[in-house]
Amino acid sequence: MPIMDGLEATRRIRKLAHWEKTPIIAMTAHAFKEDIQQCSKAGMNDHVSKPVVPIKLYNMLLKWLYNYGNDFYDSNIVREELEKEERDEFSSIKAKQSPSDDNSAFDAEMILRAIPGLNFEMGLGSLNNRVAPYIKLLNQYYKDHIEDGNRLMALIQRDERKAISELAHALKGVSGTLGVVEVQELSKKIELGAKGDMSQKELFNLCQSLIGSLEGFKEGFAAYLDEQNRYDSEKKSLNTEDFQGSQDLKASKEIVSILTAIEKCLQINDTEANDIVEGQPSSY
Repeated sequence: MPIMDGLEATRRIRKLAHWEKTPIIAMTAHAFKEDIQQCSKAGMNDHVSKPVVPIKLYNMLLKWLYNYGNDFYDSNIVREELEKEERDEFSSIKAKQSPSDDNSAFDAEMILRAIPGLNFEMGLGSLNNRVAPYIKLLNQYYKDHIEDGNRLMALIQRDERKAISELAHALKGVSGTLGVVEVQELSKKIELGAKGDMSQKELFNLCQSLIGSLEGFKEGFAAYLDEQNRYDSEKKSLNTEDFQGSQDLKASKEIVSILTAIEKCLQINDTEANDIVEGQPSSY
């Protein structure tokens, strides 16, 4: 892509010597029966639909590694390890998300679930239920793709069908992976419309809806970022106060120790008391 698609690449690979039986797996956003048949006809052995669910991808790889004669891989054992890893990761996430005594904490999951057009479970599943990487990618999506609707609109106004299709395809893919389902579906319609005979006006209307959906995501994720910044600021302030308190406590202990030493000197009329006093910093 875009010079050669997977179907043509597979046909050419199958013509190469000793590559007739090498497993080739399609990874496609289309899971319709005709698409699967087209992949099979080109010489592919199997397919994985996008957005990719990690455990399904692992299982597919294990299936074909084993079938291809790699007896080193015991698919059942590896699969059990992968599923255990997934359960442990999920348990760890739940533990981190358990209620705390910190009244200033905020529920990131609740805020993200409220974002219009975002399927939180779907997106999190694509990252194997790892919350931190998922939020990091959502933040990258927020930075990189929010203006894609306006970019598409400019292309539609110039009726640049190939460029429209390519940009819509890319937006569809990343949106599907992250669970931004409304944008994914609208991007798919624009891609297919640009490849087909959809009128410029119809593409324009779809793009207007897409821009609205992206704007909804933008507002929702901005609310999350505002809340995260507020929480981080309060936490930093509390940490500063705790540090200052610990410093004050340390100074208090030192002063008590100095006064005790002076008192002992005075009780025996020892002039060393003067030396102790003169040796202390002016802040005391």
